[in-house]
Amino acid sequence: MPNNRSERKASEPSTVVEVSAQQARDNLAEMLNRAEYGGERIRIVRHGKAVAALIGLADFARLNEAA
Repeated sequence: MPNNRSERKASEPSTVVEVSAQQARDNLAEMLNRAEYGGERIRIVRHGKAVAALIGLADFARLNEAA
């Protein structure tokens, strides 16, 4: 899979990574880079329950267009 977000085809699924809320808090800058530049979708889990997701701005814009 290409590591550059702009090289990724729109039909290619993004990688979904699950991290704890503590991991997200401790590594926020890295998580932001992974979402924006790596095209990853990051699911944040607290006490075993998914509570939030971190996605790049391009993914966010596509979601808003579809709504």
